[in-house]
Amino acid sequence: KLKLGIKIENKKWIDDLAMHCNQKFKKEIVAKNSRFFSFSAFECYAMLQRYEIPVSKEELDNNDSLNFSWKTLREKAFQMQCHLTEIQPNFKGNLQEKVKEFTVETAQFYEEYEQKGPLSPEKMADPREAATAMHIFQNRFDALKRSYETYHRGEQLFGLPQTEFPRLLAIEKELKLLSRLYTLYESVMDCIDKYKEKLWADLNVEEFGAELTEFQNRSLTLLISSLII
Repeated sequence: KLKLGIKIENKKWIDDLAMHCNQKFKKEIVAKNSRFFSFSAFECYAMLQRYEIPVSKEELDNNDSLNFSWKTLREKAFQMQCHLTEIQPNFKGNLQEKVKEFTVETAQFYEEYEQKGPLSPEKMADPREAATAMHIFQNRFDALKRSYETYHRGEQLFGLPQTEFPRLLAIEKELKLLSRLYTLYESVMDCIDKYKEKLWADLNVEEFGAELTEFQNRSLTLLISSLII
């Protein structure tokens, strides 16, 4: 009788512990349902059934459904991996050809930037023409930068050596500074035109002084930025 009582007590203790662990495990699943976690849940439920630990039918059904969905997902992932492996050479070759074409395109851009860009001798003689050239080449650069980023990510994806375009990145820095410079220039010219139309008697000295201070501050900030870059 003592042996039977101990056996019954042990069975009850194991059942209570299993139920406690089961409840704790369910809470952890709920807490992690927003991200993938280790699917050892299937093994845990299998162990509970192996040792005849009471588990609700709803939980077992949910576990079976989850197990089936997980296996289906793994199968689809494997099929997709095989498909990507099959089509990879074509995409990889196409990417390499696009990068070669892009290299030629950027070389042409560099040449035109040097000859007709905002820093060319011809354009620098007239600040307004330089500002116009800056806007034109900024638009062209933006298109090239988008292509550069696309090809750069493609090379990373296929594990190819990264094709560097240092001159393109240098021009990006130049255009950023030039944009700020000519924006300041245009603001100054607009201010000058505004005061040309005013009589000295109508001049607001405080307003005029505040505008001058603002232009000085912007010029100083631009100078510091150019030194940092």
